[in-house]
Amino acid sequence: MDADDKLKTDENLAELYELCTEADDVLLGALRKIWICSRQTESFDWVFTDYRIDRPISQLDAKNAVCFSLEEYKRRFSKTQQGRRYYYSEPDDKENLKLYTGPKPRWYPEEGTGLDPNLIWQGMEGKAEPITAAIEYEIEFEGEEQDGRDHILDWVIVFRRSWQFCLDAQQIAEGNLGNQRRELLNTISLRHRIPREIQREIQSYLTDRDPFPYLKKLDIGAVYTPFPTVGERCLECEHLDETSAIKRTCPQAGLYIWNLALRCFHSFHKDRFNQWSLCSHGSDCKGHHDCNDHSWAVLRDPDFTLFIEKEAARGNDEFISLDQVGLGPVQHIRLSKADDEIRDKRLHQGYRIYSETHRDWVMTGALGGLVDSMLHGRALLRAWRDDPRAGTTMTLSTASWAVGRNLLGRRAAELAIMDLHSWPGRCEWCPGKELFGGEVPPCSSRQERVRSKKPEPR
Repeated sequence: MDADDKLKTDENLAELYELCTEADDVLLGALRKIWICSRQTESFDWVFTDYRIDRPISQLDAKNAVCFSLEEYKRRFSKTQQGRRYYYSEPDDKENLKLYTGPKPRWYPEEGTGLDPNLIWQGMEGKAEPITAAIEYEIEFEGEEQDGRDHILDWVIVFRRSWQFCLDAQQIAEGNLGNQRRELLNTISLRHRIPREIQREIQSYLTDRDPFPYLKKLDIGAVYTPFPTVGERCLECEHLDETSAIKRTCPQAGLYIWNLALRCFHSFHKDRFNQWSLCSHGSDCKGHHDCNDHSWAVLRDPDFTLFIEKEAARGNDEFISLDQVGLGPVQHIRLSKADDEIRDKRLHQGYRIYSETHRDWVMTGALGGLVDSMLHGRALLRAWRDDPRAGTTMTLSTASWAVGRNLLGRRAAELAIMDLHSWPGRCEWCPGKELFGGEVPPCSSRQERVRSKKPEPR
């Protein structure tokens, strides 16, 4: 693919991504209003249904939508719009399929999903569209291959941030409703002097779960804002030289990337070498930094780790570390092969009912945590070594923490952050980084198995 063809492809993809971003922002605005009006108790279960958009709304449907409250409307159509339904069987009774009626599985650091990993998931019915809809595209390379590939088959999720917002809302709403139920139970118990033994028996039926640690202190109604506008006229700096610090850091010339794991925007400006650099002001960046680059740019790690910790601590006065909020690495990354297989089985590689849970896990950095995933441009899914004299065998996947206005901006930001690695190539988890660090973005579903070098003798 020559430069002209690549430019044309990039422009076409940019238009597709920007269209999806604009549609996502519009939907997200409506979802935020519903969430705020519900006082953080809306579960958005109705979003994850197979809603038909290939036919006009009937007059009866329109009348019902006007007359019913939201709760009545959801009950009215719950039988016809059921979303996804999963069927499983026990290991010793594979022929007897059962409908799963429990809560959605979630990932808890060091604890897994809570589901029996030995269950066999054999069937699925229904869909969860259009909220999970994606548009597929294929890029074919003419002439020389790119990173050993002659084509890319990938997709863009139309409502990626809206989808994540609903998943976050479901977790927070379940926790809030659970707290309300427990408070009501305590009030009734005190008023009617119910014995503690009976109270404990009643409480055993309250199975509401707490949200993911990072979500506990997060106001998603406030943080899920639209993408900042860029490319508009700026009266404050339009008269300045293009190379001036104020002009280079103009918010209208900046690059904004949404961090799915942190639920915030990162700002990037051009430095004096005309390269994108991450702004240390984070989501508070107002641009027009009248200072040298070192005063606003995030430096190499550990400065980068400190920046991520600062962003994760916003609004959380109880923040201690990324580990505490579920965004750090697991306690033991490298295991034996047998133990690693057991650990990997807890998510079944995102199969069937585990798909959303697995996606969330990879989004937050998987085994290595968020910082590791951002610096290496990939997520570490598996890591094992049986022989101390051998290298570590790792399974890697494309990092999925970033959402950009378009693919070009997202890739530029990912590469800028990968350049902040303090010891590239010398870190024991670097092997395989080159598979995901090229100029051409890797496929969203790409996975590679690599082995690190044998440890040096002491």
